[in-house]
Amino acid sequence: MLSAPLESDVIIIGAGAAGMAAARDLTLRGVRVAIIEARDRIGGRIFTIRPQGAPQPVELGAEFVHGRPPETFAIAQQAGLVLAEMGGTRWEWRAGRFQPRDRSQMESILAALHAWQGEDQTYTTFAEAHFPGEEWAEARRQVARYLAGFDAADPDQVGITWKAQTEAALEAIDGGRQCRVVGGYDQVMHALAMQLPAERASLHLNTIACEVAWEPGRVSVTARVQPGDFPRAFTARAAVITVPLGVLLAPPQALGALRFVPEIPHLAPALAGLAMGHVVKIVFRFREIFWDAVPPGAIQLPRLSFLFTDDAAMTSWWTTDPLLTPMLVGWLGGPQAEQVARQSDNAIIRQALGALAQVTGMAERDLAAGLMAWHLHNWSADPFARG
Repeated sequence: MLSAPLESDVIIIGAGAAGMAAARDLTLRGVRVAIIEARDRIGGRIFTIRPQGAPQPVELGAEFVHGRPPETFAIAQQAGLVLAEMGGTRWEWRAGRFQPRDRSQMESILAALHAWQGEDQTYTTFAEAHFPGEEWAEARRQVARYLAGFDAADPDQVGITWKAQTEAALEAIDGGRQCRVVGGYDQVMHALAMQLPAERASLHLNTIACEVAWEPGRVSVTARVQPGDFPRAFTARAAVITVPLGVLLAPPQALGALRFVPEIPHLAPALAGLAMGHVVKIVFRFREIFWDAVPPGAIQLPRLSFLFTDDAAMTSWWTTDPLLTPMLVGWLGGPQAEQVARQSDNAIIRQALGALAQVTGMAERDLAAGLMAWHLHNWSADPFARG
Protein backbone atom coordinates (compact mmCIF):
# COMPACT_ATOMS: atom_id res chain seq x y z
CA MET A 1 0.00 0.00 0.00
CA LEU A 2 1.42 3.38 -1.03
CA SER A 3 0.91 6.62 0.82
CA ALA A 4 -0.49 9.61 -1.04
CA PRO A 5 1.84 10.62 -3.90
CA LEU A 6 3.97 13.73 -3.54
CA GLU A 7 3.93 15.75 -6.77
CA SER A 8 6.87 17.75 -8.13
CA ASP A 9 8.47 18.55 -11.46
CA VAL A 10 11.72 16.71 -10.82
CA ILE A 11 12.75 14.10 -8.25
CA ILE A 12 16.40 14.16 -7.21
CA ILE A 13 17.70 10.98 -5.59
CA GLY A 14 20.70 11.76 -3.40
CA ALA A 15 21.48 14.90 -1.38
CA GLY A 16 25.23 14.90 -1.90
CA ALA A 17 27.14 17.61 -3.75
CA ALA A 18 25.70 16.70 -7.17
CA GLY A 19 22.13 16.39 -5.92
CA MET A 20 22.15 19.63 -3.95
CA ALA A 21 23.76 21.55 -6.82
CA ALA A 22 21.16 20.16 -9.23
CA ALA A 23 18.38 21.16 -6.84
CA ARG A 24 19.74 24.70 -6.57
CA ASP A 25 20.06 25.14 -10.33
CA LEU A 26 16.61 23.72 -11.07
CA THR A 27 14.74 25.67 -8.40
CA LEU A 28 16.40 28.93 -9.44
CA ARG A 29 14.80 28.31 -12.85
CA GLY A 30 11.36 27.86 -11.36
CA VAL A 31 11.32 24.04 -11.25
CA ARG A 32 9.74 22.27 -8.26
CA VAL A 33 12.00 19.52 -6.88
CA ALA A 34 11.74 16.76 -4.29
CA ILE A 35 15.10 15.61 -2.91
CA ILE A 36 15.18 12.06 -1.55
CA GLU A 37 18.09 11.19 0.74
CA ALA A 38 18.65 7.87 2.51
CA ARG A 39 20.81 9.36 5.27
CA ASP A 40 19.77 11.62 8.12
CA ARG A 41 21.87 14.47 6.70
CA ILE A 42 22.79 16.14 3.44
CA GLY A 43 26.30 15.99 2.01
CA GLY A 44 26.71 12.39 0.87
CA ARG A 45 30.41 11.60 0.99
CA ILE A 46 31.11 15.03 2.45
CA PHE A 47 30.79 14.08 6.12
CA THR A 48 31.98 16.60 8.71
CA ILE A 49 31.74 15.90 12.43
CA ARG A 50 32.58 18.15 15.38
CA PRO A 51 33.61 15.95 18.32
CA GLN A 52 33.73 17.52 21.73
CA GLY A 53 37.27 18.64 22.53
CA ALA A 54 38.49 18.47 18.93
CA PRO A 55 40.51 21.57 17.94
CA GLN A 56 38.70 21.76 14.59
CA PRO A 57 36.07 19.83 12.60
CA VAL A 58 36.92 16.28 11.56
CA GLU A 59 36.38 15.33 7.91
CA LEU A 60 35.46 11.65 7.60
CA GLY A 61 34.85 11.93 3.86
CA ALA A 62 35.95 14.52 1.31
CA GLU A 63 38.41 16.96 2.84
CA PHE A 64 40.22 18.97 0.19
CA VAL A 65 39.19 21.42 -2.47
CA HIS A 66 41.65 20.42 -5.18
CA GLY A 67 42.93 23.31 -7.24
CA ARG A 68 40.71 26.29 -8.04
CA PRO A 69 37.39 24.86 -9.25
CA PRO A 70 35.24 27.89 -10.06
CA GLU A 71 32.00 26.19 -8.97
CA THR A 72 33.21 25.51 -5.42
CA PHE A 73 34.95 28.86 -5.09
CA ALA A 74 31.78 30.65 -6.20
CA ILE A 75 29.73 28.90 -3.50
CA ALA A 76 32.36 29.72 -0.87
CA GLN A 77 32.51 33.37 -1.90
CA GLN A 78 28.74 33.82 -1.93
CA ALA A 79 28.44 32.19 1.50
CA GLY A 80 31.40 34.04 3.01
CA LEU A 81 33.33 30.83 3.66
CA VAL A 82 37.07 30.88 4.28
CA LEU A 83 39.42 28.51 2.43
CA ALA A 84 42.94 27.85 3.70
CA GLU A 85 45.62 26.50 1.39
CA MET A 86 47.97 23.75 2.53
CA GLY A 87 51.64 24.55 2.39
CA GLY A 88 54.27 22.89 4.51
CA THR A 89 56.71 20.22 3.46
CA ARG A 90 56.02 16.91 1.78
CA TRP A 91 58.17 14.06 3.00
CA GLU A 92 58.63 10.51 1.83
CA TRP A 93 59.52 7.54 3.97
CA ARG A 94 61.25 4.94 1.85
CA ALA A 95 63.70 2.17 2.64
CA GLY A 96 63.57 3.04 6.33
CA ARG A 97 64.39 6.75 6.14
CA PHE A 98 62.80 10.14 5.55
CA GLN A 99 63.59 12.25 2.53
CA PRO A 100 61.98 15.13 0.63
CA ARG A 101 59.73 13.78 -2.07
CA ASP A 102 61.28 13.45 -5.54
CA ARG A 103 58.64 13.24 -8.29
CA SER A 104 60.89 13.76 -11.33
CA GLN A 105 60.76 10.23 -12.77
CA MET A 106 57.15 9.86 -11.69
CA GLU A 107 56.29 13.03 -13.64
CA SER A 108 57.99 11.57 -16.72
CA ILE A 109 55.64 8.58 -16.67
CA LEU A 110 52.60 10.77 -16.08
CA ALA A 111 53.62 13.08 -18.94
CA ALA A 112 53.99 10.10 -21.32
CA LEU A 113 50.64 8.77 -20.19
CA HIS A 114 49.07 12.17 -20.78
CA ALA A 115 50.50 12.40 -24.29
CA TRP A 116 49.55 8.83 -25.29
CA GLN A 117 47.51 8.70 -28.51
CA GLY A 118 47.33 4.93 -28.94
CA GLU A 119 44.89 2.27 -27.84
CA ASP A 120 43.62 2.39 -24.29
CA GLN A 121 45.26 -0.06 -21.90
CA THR A 122 45.79 -0.53 -18.18
CA TYR A 123 48.41 1.51 -16.39
CA THR A 124 50.44 -1.60 -15.49
CA THR A 125 50.59 -2.74 -19.12
CA PHE A 126 51.57 0.76 -20.31
CA ALA A 127 54.27 1.33 -17.68
CA GLU A 128 55.94 -2.05 -18.13
CA ALA A 129 56.02 -1.61 -21.90
CA HIS A 130 57.25 1.98 -22.07
CA PHE A 131 59.28 2.31 -18.86
CA PRO A 132 60.86 -1.14 -18.39
CA GLY A 133 63.86 -2.11 -16.35
CA GLU A 134 65.15 -1.57 -12.84
CA GLU A 135 65.99 2.09 -13.45
CA TRP A 136 62.27 2.88 -13.70
CA ALA A 137 61.06 0.38 -11.11
CA GLU A 138 60.66 2.88 -8.27
CA ALA A 139 58.96 5.43 -10.53
CA ARG A 140 56.50 2.77 -11.75
CA ARG A 141 55.71 1.95 -8.13
CA GLN A 142 55.30 5.65 -7.29
CA VAL A 143 52.73 6.15 -10.03
CA ALA A 144 50.94 2.94 -9.02
CA ARG A 145 50.76 4.22 -5.43
CA TYR A 146 49.51 7.57 -6.72
CA LEU A 147 46.74 5.86 -8.69
CA ALA A 148 45.74 3.78 -5.68
CA GLY A 149 46.00 6.66 -3.22
CA PHE A 150 44.77 9.73 -5.06
CA ASP A 151 42.30 7.98 -7.38
CA ALA A 152 41.50 4.90 -5.22
CA ALA A 153 42.08 2.94 -8.44
CA ASP A 154 43.55 -0.49 -9.18
CA PRO A 155 46.68 0.05 -11.36
CA ASP A 156 46.09 -3.35 -12.96
CA GLN A 157 42.60 -2.32 -14.13
CA VAL A 158 42.43 1.44 -14.58
CA GLY A 159 42.66 2.68 -18.17
CA ILE A 160 45.28 5.26 -19.08
CA THR A 161 42.86 7.20 -21.30
CA TRP A 162 40.73 7.96 -18.26
CA LYS A 163 43.78 8.90 -16.21
CA ALA A 164 45.05 11.24 -18.93
CA GLN A 165 41.67 12.97 -18.99
CA THR A 166 41.58 13.42 -15.20
CA GLU A 167 45.15 14.79 -15.16
CA ALA A 168 44.20 17.28 -17.89
CA ALA A 169 41.15 18.33 -15.87
CA LEU A 170 43.33 18.84 -12.78
CA GLU A 171 45.83 20.92 -14.70
CA ALA A 172 43.04 23.16 -15.97
CA ILE A 173 42.16 24.17 -12.39
CA ASP A 174 45.69 24.21 -10.93
CA GLY A 175 44.95 20.91 -9.24
CA GLY A 176 48.32 20.53 -7.55
CA ARG A 177 47.16 22.93 -4.82
CA GLN A 178 44.88 21.89 -1.97
CA CYS A 179 42.60 23.97 0.23
CA ARG A 180 40.38 23.21 3.16
CA VAL A 181 37.12 24.88 4.08
CA VAL A 182 37.88 26.44 7.46
CA GLY A 183 35.08 25.44 9.80
CA GLY A 184 34.16 22.28 7.88
CA TYR A 185 33.46 21.13 4.33
CA ASP A 186 29.81 20.58 5.18
CA GLN A 187 29.38 24.37 5.16
CA VAL A 188 29.49 24.18 1.35
CA MET A 189 26.50 21.81 1.43
CA HIS A 190 24.59 23.99 3.86
CA ALA A 191 25.32 27.01 1.66
CA LEU A 192 23.70 25.18 -1.26
CA ALA A 193 20.72 24.22 0.91
CA MET A 194 20.23 27.85 1.93
CA GLN A 195 19.79 28.77 -1.74
CA LEU A 196 16.78 26.46 -2.18
CA PRO A 197 13.46 28.36 -2.26
CA ALA A 198 11.17 26.75 0.30
CA GLU A 199 8.16 26.97 -2.01
CA ARG A 200 9.90 24.98 -4.76
CA ALA A 201 12.03 22.44 -2.85
CA SER A 202 11.24 19.68 -0.38
CA LEU A 203 13.95 17.61 1.31
CA HIS A 204 13.15 14.09 2.55
CA LEU A 205 15.87 12.65 4.81
CA ASN A 206 15.93 9.07 6.10
CA THR A 207 14.07 8.14 2.91
CA ILE A 208 15.51 5.20 1.00
CA ALA A 209 14.60 5.11 -2.69
CA CYS A 210 14.26 1.52 -3.89
CA GLU A 211 12.43 1.60 -7.23
CA VAL A 212 12.24 4.04 -10.12
CA ALA A 213 9.36 3.35 -12.52
CA TRP A 214 9.51 5.54 -15.59
CA GLU A 215 8.07 6.28 -18.99
CA PRO A 216 8.49 9.34 -21.21
CA GLY A 217 7.22 12.37 -19.29
CA ARG A 218 6.56 10.59 -15.98
CA VAL A 219 8.62 9.06 -13.16
CA SER A 220 7.42 7.38 -9.98
CA VAL A 221 9.91 6.67 -7.19
CA THR A 222 9.03 4.23 -4.45
CA ALA A 223 10.86 4.86 -1.17
CA ARG A 224 10.82 3.62 2.42
CA VAL A 225 11.38 5.66 5.56
CA GLN A 226 11.81 2.71 7.94
CA PRO A 227 12.08 -1.04 7.26
CA GLY A 228 8.59 -2.49 7.46
CA ASP A 229 6.83 0.85 6.95
CA PHE A 230 4.45 1.42 4.08
CA PRO A 231 6.38 2.72 1.06
CA ARG A 232 5.85 6.24 -0.22
CA ALA A 233 5.42 7.22 -3.85
CA PHE A 234 7.02 10.36 -5.27
CA THR A 235 5.89 11.32 -8.77
CA ALA A 236 7.29 13.85 -11.21
CA ARG A 237 7.92 14.53 -14.88
CA ALA A 238 11.62 13.58 -14.60
CA ALA A 239 14.25 12.33 -12.18
CA VAL A 240 17.91 13.11 -11.58
CA ILE A 241 19.85 10.17 -10.13
CA THR A 242 22.95 11.25 -8.18
CA VAL A 243 23.67 8.18 -6.06
CA PRO A 244 27.27 6.86 -6.00
CA LEU A 245 28.42 4.31 -8.54
CA GLY A 246 28.69 1.72 -5.77
CA VAL A 247 24.94 1.99 -5.17
CA LEU A 248 24.15 1.57 -8.87
CA LEU A 249 26.33 -1.55 -8.86
CA ALA A 250 24.72 -3.02 -5.72
CA PRO A 251 22.86 -6.35 -5.93
CA PRO A 252 19.11 -5.83 -6.51
CA GLN A 253 18.03 -6.91 -3.02
CA ALA A 254 20.77 -5.04 -1.15
CA LEU A 255 19.93 -2.16 1.18
CA GLY A 256 19.99 1.08 -0.78
CA ALA A 257 19.97 -0.57 -4.21
CA LEU A 258 17.90 1.05 -6.95
CA ARG A 259 15.64 -0.92 -9.30
CA PHE A 260 14.64 0.68 -12.61
CA VAL A 261 11.36 -0.38 -14.24
CA PRO A 262 11.83 -0.84 -17.11
CA GLU A 263 15.59 -1.17 -17.14
CA ILE A 264 17.40 1.84 -18.59
CA PRO A 265 18.85 1.01 -22.03
CA HIS A 266 22.64 0.90 -22.14
CA LEU A 267 23.00 1.45 -18.37
CA ALA A 268 24.21 -2.07 -17.57
CA PRO A 269 26.95 -2.09 -20.26
CA ALA A 270 28.14 1.32 -19.12
CA LEU A 271 28.30 0.24 -15.47
CA ALA A 272 30.20 -2.90 -16.45
CA GLY A 273 33.10 -0.74 -17.63
CA LEU A 274 33.34 1.23 -14.38
CA ALA A 275 34.55 0.41 -10.89
CA MET A 276 34.07 2.01 -7.48
CA GLY A 277 37.23 2.97 -5.62
CA HIS A 278 37.89 1.95 -2.02
CA VAL A 279 39.58 4.03 0.68
CA VAL A 280 40.34 3.60 4.36
CA LYS A 281 40.66 6.96 6.12
CA ILE A 282 41.29 7.44 9.83
CA VAL A 283 41.77 10.58 11.89
CA PHE A 284 43.95 10.44 15.01
CA ARG A 285 43.80 13.13 17.69
CA PHE A 286 46.97 13.13 19.80
CA ARG A 287 47.87 15.10 22.92
CA GLU A 288 50.75 16.86 21.19
CA ILE A 289 52.26 17.46 17.77
CA PHE A 290 54.97 14.84 18.24
CA TRP A 291 56.14 14.99 14.62
CA ASP A 292 57.30 18.57 15.10
CA ALA A 293 58.65 18.15 18.61
CA VAL A 294 61.59 19.92 20.21
CA PRO A 295 62.91 17.38 22.77
CA PRO A 296 66.10 15.55 21.70
CA GLY A 297 65.44 12.17 20.17
CA ALA A 298 61.93 13.04 19.03
CA ILE A 299 60.99 12.66 15.40
CA GLN A 300 61.30 16.05 13.72
CA LEU A 301 59.42 16.75 10.51
CA PRO A 302 58.97 20.52 10.71
CA ARG A 303 56.07 22.02 8.78
CA LEU A 304 54.90 18.55 7.78
CA SER A 305 51.94 18.60 5.41
CA PHE A 306 52.00 15.22 3.63
CA LEU A 307 53.98 12.09 4.37
CA PHE A 308 54.03 9.34 1.73
CA THR A 309 55.26 5.89 2.70
CA ASP A 310 55.98 2.52 1.16
CA ASP A 311 54.18 0.85 4.07
CA ALA A 312 51.46 -1.37 2.61
CA ALA A 313 49.22 -0.83 5.64
CA MET A 314 48.87 2.97 5.35
CA THR A 315 50.47 4.73 2.40
CA SER A 316 49.75 8.39 3.19
CA TRP A 317 49.54 10.66 6.20
CA TRP A 318 48.79 14.36 6.44
CA THR A 319 48.42 17.09 9.02
CA THR A 320 46.02 20.01 9.38
CA ASP A 321 48.59 22.44 7.93
CA PRO A 322 48.49 25.45 7.89
CA LEU A 323 46.67 25.07 11.22
CA LEU A 324 48.85 23.61 13.96
CA THR A 325 46.80 20.93 15.70
CA PRO A 326 47.76 17.48 17.03
CA MET A 327 45.58 15.77 14.41
CA LEU A 328 46.98 13.30 11.90
CA VAL A 329 45.06 11.69 9.03
CA GLY A 330 45.95 8.25 7.69
CA TRP A 331 44.90 7.18 4.18
CA LEU A 332 44.98 3.94 2.22
CA GLY A 333 43.39 3.59 -1.21
CA GLY A 334 42.89 1.07 -3.99
CA PRO A 335 42.91 -2.75 -3.82
CA GLN A 336 44.66 -2.84 -0.43
CA ALA A 337 41.99 -0.58 1.04
CA GLU A 338 39.25 -2.90 -0.23
CA GLN A 339 40.80 -5.73 1.77
CA VAL A 340 41.40 -3.66 4.92
CA ALA A 341 37.87 -2.23 4.82
CA ARG A 342 36.49 -5.73 5.47
CA GLN A 343 37.98 -5.65 8.96
CA SER A 344 36.39 -4.21 12.11
CA ASP A 345 37.00 -0.57 12.99
CA ASN A 346 39.16 -1.57 15.97
CA ALA A 347 41.28 -3.84 13.79
CA ILE A 348 41.75 -1.03 11.25
CA ILE A 349 42.83 1.38 13.98
CA ARG A 350 45.35 -1.11 15.40
CA GLN A 351 46.77 -1.65 11.92
CA ALA A 352 47.03 2.10 11.33
CA LEU A 353 48.80 2.66 14.66
CA GLY A 354 51.23 -0.11 13.78
CA ALA A 355 51.95 1.51 10.43
CA LEU A 356 52.53 4.89 12.06
CA ALA A 357 54.86 3.33 14.62
CA GLN A 358 56.83 1.70 11.80
CA VAL A 359 57.26 5.02 10.01
CA THR A 360 58.06 7.19 13.03
CA GLY A 361 60.23 4.68 14.85
CA MET A 362 58.13 5.19 17.97
CA ALA A 363 56.78 2.36 20.06
CA GLU A 364 53.17 1.55 19.29
CA ARG A 365 52.33 1.64 22.99
CA ASP A 366 53.71 5.20 23.24
CA LEU A 367 51.60 6.29 20.28
CA ALA A 368 48.53 4.68 21.83
CA ALA A 369 49.24 6.38 25.16
CA GLY A 370 49.33 9.78 23.45
CA LEU A 371 46.16 9.14 21.46
CA MET A 372 43.13 11.07 22.74
CA ALA A 373 40.59 9.90 20.16
CA TRP A 374 40.21 8.32 16.75
CA HIS A 375 37.54 8.72 14.10
CA LEU A 376 36.68 6.47 11.17
CA HIS A 377 33.79 5.90 8.77
CA ASN A 378 33.90 2.74 6.67
CA TRP A 379 32.64 3.96 3.29
CA SER A 380 33.01 0.55 1.68
CA ALA A 381 30.62 -0.92 4.27
CA ASP A 382 28.25 2.06 4.03
CA PRO A 383 25.21 0.77 2.06
CA PHE A 384 24.55 4.24 0.65
CA ALA A 385 28.06 4.67 -0.76
CA ARG A 386 29.72 1.24 -1.13
CA GLY A 387 33.12 2.82 -1.74
